[in-house]
Amino acid sequence: MGPTGSGKDAVCKGVLERKPNFQKCRTATTRERRTNQPNPEIHGVHQDFHEPDDFHQKRREGYFLETCQVHGTDWYGTPRKNFMELVEQGAVIILNVDMNGFDAIKAIDPEELGDVEIYGIFVTAGEDDKGKWEPVLRARVISRNGGTAPADIDERMNTARVEMERQYSFDHRVVNADGELEDAIADVLAFIERRLIGK
Repeated sequence: MGPTGSGKDAVCKGVLERKPNFQKCRTATTRERRTNQPNPEIHGVHQDFHEPDDFHQKRREGYFLETCQVHGTDWYGTPRKNFMELVEQGAVIILNVDMNGFDAIKAIDPEELGDVEIYGIFVTAGEDDKGKWEPVLRARVISRNGGTAPADIDERMNTARVEMERQYSFDHRVVNADGELEDAIADVLAFIERRLIGK
């Protein structure tokens, strides 16, 4: 997990490319698919994209392990079926959720999740000093979300400031600085390997 623009998706993608036996748990969202990028998002591949009414109906039916609203607009959730299928396969599961989603999953009775061990990795774009990480995050958000209203960007940055306050409350912290993605991926892989060896 980590603030918008920290490169969570890129780090996850890099980890999965280097460890084919790891599996990403596909999440669901009400946000629009990103089609204006080199690899446009596909429903059922990158995420499950739902209309809001359908998403909330599924929430009421207990379809999700966790759900949360991000930036005051779009909803995200982890489908219980997607997660449990990977547990049954005995996979090392990579789950890209925000802090509230992580907290919700950690609060579930471990027996309900097949007694899997759950670790939180926080990804940030720079060191603690706001003067170092905030401009990087803002530039990445603007670059990725061309045409986004300034007010929406400010909202994302406000959320990022809150998230950064908790960066040391998870099991591991990774700095994904500009030009250092490979180092960030290697850091995450080393952490996972240490945990697997220690089992």
